[in-house]
Formats: sequence, structure tokens, C-alpha cells
Amino acid sequence: MRGLTIEDEQKKNIISRGTQAFSREELSNIPLERTLQVQRLSVTSDTIIVQIDVSLGMQMCYISRPNLIEDDSKPLNLVDSNGTTYEPVGYVYENSSDGSKTVSYDPGRPIMSLRELPGLSKSRPNDRLMLIFRISRGVNLKTLGIGGETLAEFKPPILLNQPQGNN
Repeated sequence: MRGLTIEDEQKKNIISRGTQAFSREELSNIPLERTLQVQRLSVTSDTIIVQIDVSLGMQMCYISRPNLIEDDSKPLNLVDSNGTTYEPVGYVYENSSDGSKTVSYDPGRPIMSLRELPGLSKSRPNDRLMLIFRISRGVNLKTLGIGGETLAEFKPPILLNQPQGNN
């Protein structure tokens, strides 16, 4: 793939890092052969991928809380019960106006501010934004927040202990 680094681990085609935009035309030509499809993100034996839909209308949509996003230099993060914070390491963005999709994933370069994310807008309510986090296995997720302010609290906290994908 042009902007994505793909690992061919046991023919599973795992994204290890990179960013790639796909046009509507490219998406309509996705190969049906499983050996040519990319369906996983790289994880280690001690981490888990967590995806959170922050699209308009979703419970964790941050643009519905204008007081939290006034300063777009603040990071959006998950917090575990030990107080450890995790910034997103990627996203999947679907642009409803042109049918394109962008996949971005780089565990070595977390997204440290809202301005690094594709812009969501109430004028484009059908756009979708899924944030990708890489979290330590065995922790309990407690909150999703922006710059230290809580956007959502998980009650009870979510235990992340399931093995995933390529580990």
C-alpha cells in the first residue's frame, strides 16, 4: 500500500504503521481474496487495540461538548484505573461527502492534540471517525477525556485482558 507499512505475518497482512487515503473508486475495488485483504493492526503480546467511535451522534462524540474542545491543542486520551493515560495512535475517518476513507496508525507517534485529527462537523453529520488506541493488556479502562477533563466514564471499568490478532 502506498502510505501503509504492511507485515505479511502468516499471510495475515497486518498494518504496522502509516497513513493512507482511499478514494471511493479504490474502495469499490477491494480484493475479495482474503490473502490480499488487510484486516488487522499490529499489536504486541502486552498490548490491546481499542477502537472508540467519536462520530457525531455517538455517546463519545467530543464535538457535542464545546467546552472541552475550545482549546484544540489538548490531547484526547483514555485513562486506566492506575491513572495511566493513552493517546490515540491512529484513526479511521470516513468522509461522507466524497466517499473516501483514511486509515492512520502509528504506535510510535501518538496523536497529542485534537487538531491532529480529521475535523468533525455538525454540517457533515454522516462523517465517521473511529479512534484507535493501543493499551496495556490487563488494565481496567476508567475514562475517556480531553486535556484532563472527563468526556465519558466507564462504569464498571473495562478490563482489557483478551489476546488479539498477531500476538
